[in-house]
Amino acid sequence: MIETRFGVIPAWAEQRLNSQSLENLVDLGVRLIDGQTLEDGFNNSST
Repeated sequence: MIETRFGVIPAWAEQRLNSQSLENLVDLGVRLIDGQTLEDGFNNSST
């Protein structure tokens, strides 16, 4: 789903995704829905 919205996932983002807890992934998903870029989702991330 992320690739459909933002294109190929960069290595840095894939590493961040793989290291997140389920709770953090849910929060990240909400930020990605609201954000314009992949970076928008991660910029407010606490991890």
